[in-house]
Amino acid sequence: MASFVSPSNDKQVEQSSSFTFTQPGPLEVMILGAIVIIMVALTIYTLISIPKSIIKTGNKIVYRTAETITPLVIETQHKQDTKRLRITITSRLAFAIKVLLILMPLILAAASRLLEKQPIDYSIVLIIGCGLACFSIAAFVSQYFLAKLFHVKLSDLR
Repeated sequence: MASFVSPSNDKQVEQSSSFTFTQPGPLEVMILGAIVIIMVALTIYTLISIPKSIIKTGNKIVYRTAETITPLVIETQHKQDTKRLRITITSRLAFAIKVLLILMPLILAAASRLLEKQPIDYSIVLIIGCGLACFSIAAFVSQYFLAKLFHVKLSDLR
């Protein structure tokens, strides 16, 4: 019965590989080096340009929203529309929008506990949400701290 399942074979089977490894020549090393340098440069460029474009887009959204809402706020306060008042209200609205943009994902992460079926454990979501919120708050506070330290007007922050 055992011979039927795995018959014995007295002949050894040798498999020869048709591929042999040789040391690359100088031209191949130069081509590989150039490819590695191009890939590293492309990675560095990507890691710099993506956050830069995200920051520009975020600033445009925040300040356009603040500038759009400013006339409505001035009208609601029944004040005369002056350039100084417009600058003050726009900078305060931009501050409020930034705070709101930091707090909303944190609140949503905390509220994800209410979901019936969670694809990720709640504690992981909360830890990541709090970590990212802390990072954003640190960047936000450092921006305003440096503005205060170097006497930059709050209306000039972008």
